[in-house]
Amino acid sequence: MKKIILNLLIGLFLLNSAYYSLEANAQETKHSATSVEKQTSKVYVNKFYKFQINLPLGWNEIAADDSSTLLEIGKETNTKLTRKGKQDIDNSVKRTDLLLHYTKYPIGSAKNSSFICAIEKIPSTQATTKAISLFSQLNFKQHFGYEIIKPTSPANLAGKNFYYFTMRKDNLGVIVNQKLYMAKLNDTEVFQFVFTYFSEEDLFTMEEAVKTLKFIK
Repeated sequence: MKKIILNLLIGLFLLNSAYYSLEANAQETKHSATSVEKQTSKVYVNKFYKFQINLPLGWNEIAADDSSTLLEIGKETNTKLTRKGKQDIDNSVKRTDLLLHYTKYPIGSAKNSSFICAIEKIPSTQATTKAISLFSQLNFKQHFGYEIIKPTSPANLAGKNFYYFTMRKDNLGVIVNQKLYMAKLNDTEVFQFVFTYFSEEDLFTMEEAVKTLKFIK
């Protein structure tokens, strides 16, 4: 899978009536770890970032080119996206590795829940995961028109301290729910899961997937 557009602290992703967004002031990077992935029918293994996770069974992998196209559509259709938000999206192209992008239905389907895992490169910082999550939450609200449903809260995944928050917005008459997990891997990389969902059943499916996360040697 190719390295594509994603931004883990603020950005935008539209999949039909669903999109996701994140932002950070990060330096451009040419690094890509996706070439070292190994994927089977049920388990995804990334030897570079040293983790594995079970994939949502029966869901569809989205190709990098399709993700890029949907992102551009999202920029044009999001009427609440500020000028700064669009600049943040453009700046995110060269600094994020999209590791996983799966959707419940084939591309082009309406109300299509999505499961995303990515790594974003950020300038070296001593900021905690909680501080980064709070900053991300604020930017989603200010520059992307989201309503925060559940504010930044701690979660333990595979023995690592993550923070998450849940948000929603009306996108062209459709209520889109999103949940964002993040954890600093080190001072320059943020590990993130992004759920976009339209039913509690789909949220449950994705939550069960992240519970299988394991960090490997």
